[in-house]
Amino acid sequence: MIDDPATEQGRGPLVGRADGELFVLGFRDVRRARTAAEQSGGGDPVLIVSANLSDITSTLISQGISGVIVDWLPGQQTIEEAHSLI
Repeated sequence: MIDDPATEQGRGPLVGRADGELFVLGFRDVRRARTAAEQSGGGDPVLIVSANLSDITSTLISQGISGVIVDWLPGQQTIEEAHSLI
């Protein structure tokens, strides 16, 4: 888990690299988001709901994020849901 790209405040969304690309970890519920943040040691969880999806998509693309991995927790061996942003 890495904590970049950083925001002006020095923190950024929870992100990970796969096949050389940067993905943000997005969550559908606060409990799972907090668990992932605690287990990874940093970053700010991104809560993904229909109301904010279009707003965060353009922001993530501008930060070099290739896609969103949904509801993944550190230690899981597989990714069940991911969405490309590009």
